[in-house]
Amino acid sequence: MNALPRVVLGGAAMALSACSGSATLSARDVYTIIDELDVAVRAEALAEPGVQFASGSAMNAASPTEAAASLERALVQYPCVDVVRTGASLSVAFSATLYNTYCGTGAGGGQIPVSGEETITFLQADGLNTSVDHAWKAVSNGYLTIDGTAHVTTAVTPYGSSQHVVNTLSWVRTSDGKSGHGQDDRTSPVTSLTDQAILPTGLRTWESDAGAWEMRPIDARLQDATTQLPFVGSFAVVTPERRALTFSVLYDSNGARLVLTDGTRSYSFNSPSGAPTE
Repeated sequence: MNALPRVVLGGAAMALSACSGSATLSARDVYTIIDELDVAVRAEALAEPGVQFASGSAMNAASPTEAAASLERALVQYPCVDVVRTGASLSVAFSATLYNTYCGTGAGGGQIPVSGEETITFLQADGLNTSVDHAWKAVSNGYLTIDGTAHVTTAVTPYGSSQHVVNTLSWVRTSDGKSGHGQDDRTSPVTSLTDQAILPTGLRTWESDAGAWEMRPIDARLQDATTQLPFVGSFAVVTPERRALTFSVLYDSNGARLVLTDGTRSYSFNSPSGAPTE
């Protein structure tokens, strides 16, 4: 295994190693691709807590207003959240000191935002089907800031439930202004309300200064919506040059590990868990 230079990813230095196989990607290519995927994944992750918290409240409610009241009771327990409810709609303002370990660690560490506002509107909640709209305005965790909207529906059948998320997000990284804008359309069937979601179908596309990107889940699931990288598993990626790659997020006792594979060669990044050290 040939050692390559360290790469700065998500605000922290990470060790990069290349596994066996003939080289088809240059070191610069690998750094550029991983940096792009890291920012895009973290932007999606920053929106995920609100989506999952709201879906959980709606699934157990008999009406949109009841769902909003349930979510309000859950959110007011956080000292960094100011919640105003009007009927079936919530305005959630985030305010916390960076590196507050309870509400968000900032700099890409935690996914509970430290600033910005999210509006959550429950359109349907009847114990079987739910429909929720989300809007994010300057929501940040210190590492990056997102703006955007999402429409989330969940349907329960005798065989389980299925969540459908359609969102449009824009993001900007705080340190250097790196930005992107894209859409995600994914369906997550689950066998019960408490099971972790499996993501067998969906397509995420976005534009950045590097061009147009595509990402599809291959074998992925949601492990914890409040972590910096909540989705684990493998994704098929198409770069602006139309290069087909596989991107994997794996967890073990040492934390997160990111793996990029081009078909003949794999590149592994050891990501430290929690907030990067200064």
